[in-house]
Order: sequence, then C-alpha cells, then structure tokens
Amino acid sequence: MTYNNKHIHPIDRVLLALLNDKNQYVSGEKIAQQLSITRAAVHKKVEKLRLEGYKIEAESNKGFILKYPLPYKLIPEVIYNNISVAKCPEILFMKSTSSTNTIAKEIIKEHKESFILLTRDQMIGRGRMNRSWQMSADKDVAMSFTVPCNIPYSLLFSIIRLVSLVVCQLLNKYSDNQCMIKWPNDVISKDGKKICGILTESVLEDNEIKYIVIGVGINVNSDNLPDYAYSLKELTGKECDINQFYSELIESLVLLWEDFPNNEEWITKEWEQVLIWKNKEVVLIHHDQEHKGILKSVLQDGSLILEIDKEQKTFLSGDLTAIKLKKK
Repeated sequence: MTYNNKHIHPIDRVLLALLNDKNQYVSGEKIAQQLSITRAAVHKKVEKLRLEGYKIEAESNKGFILKYPLPYKLIPEVIYNNISVAKCPEILFMKSTSSTNTIAKEIIKEHKESFILLTRDQMIGRGRMNRSWQMSADKDVAMSFTVPCNIPYSLLFSIIRLVSLVVCQLLNKYSDNQCMIKWPNDVISKDGKKICGILTESVLEDNEIKYIVIGVGINVNSDNLPDYAYSLKELTGKECDINQFYSELIESLVLLWEDFPNNEEWITKEWEQVLIWKNKEVVLIHHDQEHKGILKSVLQDGSLILEIDKEQKTFLSGDLTAIKLKKK
C-alpha cells in the first residue's frame, strides 16, 4: 500500500467525547458544540461508529451513550485517552499498511511535527538487514515514532538505547522481569527468544539528524510463533490489553524523549543492567565470518567489544547469540 492521505485517520473526536463520559449519556448538541460541527454530522458519525462495531445507544433528551465492552481491536482513541503526558505527539492511525516506517517517512515530508503512526495490521514489516516480521492484526504492536530534530549523529545509538530500554522495562513490568536487551536493539526473553525488534532510520544533513523514524514491532498477544520468537502472552500465559499496553508504551517513550539527551547517562546505565550475555561467551556473525569471544561491553556509539583470545576487538554491526544457544 502506498501512502495516501485518505488512508490516514486522526483521532476520532466524536468517539473520544463518548469515551470521556464513560457510562454517561452525552447530548449530540454538546458534542457538536465541543467539536464545532453540526448535530447532523454528529449523528452521521455515530452511525458510522455503529457500523464499525461500537454499541452506541440513543435516548431522547439524553443523547448518546457508549456501551461496554468495546470491540476487540486496536482503538487509537482509547490509547490517546489513557495517555496523561502533556506533550504527546499527534497519534495517526491506519487500519492496515505495508510498513509504518515506510509510510511515516512519506508523511513527514508534509507533516513537520512529531507524530506516532499506529496500525492494526502491518503486511510487510521489516527489521535489521531487511528481515521480515509478521504481526497478528489487533494483537501486536506495530508503530513508528517520528520526530523532526537537530541531534548530532553521534547520539544515534543513544536513541536506540532509549527505545529498547522503554520496551524492555514495560515488558518486564508485565512479565515479572523475564526480558533483556540483546545488542544492538532487540528485546528478548532470558532464554534468547525474540519478542521485540526496533528499526531506527534517520535523515542526515551536515552530520546532524534532521528527523528520525523509530519503528517498533512487539509480539504481544501472538500465538504459534517460530521457535526463535516469543510473545508476551506466551511468556506470561495470559493475554494483554493491547490498547493499555500501547498507552503505557507511548507514554514512557514520550517521557524519556522529552529529557533527551540530558538523560543519556541514566539511559546508558539502565540499559547496561538489562544487556544480556555480558561477560558471557557469545558468537558474532560479522560480514559472514564467525567470531567467538566474551562480550565485555558496548561503547557509547554502539560498538560491541568482544574479548577474543585475550585481545579486545571492536565490532560496529553483526548478529549476536550466546554459544549455548547457537544452532549446530
């Protein structure tokens, strides 16, 4: 799917008005006044919401009331309503898309402010080295956090640290600390199964990042994943409310981003504490060559330090695994 404005849905203000007055009637006149639209437009929108599966009852002299439970799907208005940070970027929504990062890079050419793009179904998800990732519609997280900025390129890996730390901390909140970060930017279970991938893309000018697009894909409620992957549901044995999870993810991400790069030192320290296989034997595949050594540290620019035959060597990229997990 190519980018087209008609496929982008901003927050539905009529649905938001009904959500704000939970279990209460809201008059069509009040909604019309709040949104500066006609009452006829409110009625038309209510009918459209009903067709989308929302139970909305109407009563004379009272107005409309939204009945629960809500449809079982990703609902950006619920996510928006749950976020308490004052400076949350605009939330944009697509029912389905190819890749949120691909579309976000098109949108930012016209949309010069920060925004978060969500989708119910991402059909061509991708990660590092153009690897594919398949999500389950309405069950998993696929989003892109897009920010115009003027940040030195030297801070790129610090941004990757920030995002992976946010994801890892949130997964650990739900899973009782069963997740860790695998260099450079995956979040995995302690037995090495991938739960989250992060794809960071940027546009540079004079060695400064002019805007950055951070794609985040998380297996939240998926079942029957490949043997190298895991979902939060499989990890905990119970399903997670996808809208609540999204809300907490976005809020945590925005809060850390607001202080960046002043909080860089804190982020690095916290990230190091959940870095998996530190001081353990690992295998790194770098340019089709296998390197076995002990993972010693990760430099501020993201370079991996391995101790190989008592000599420390630096690697800027590669695929990492623990020796005990490496397939024979």
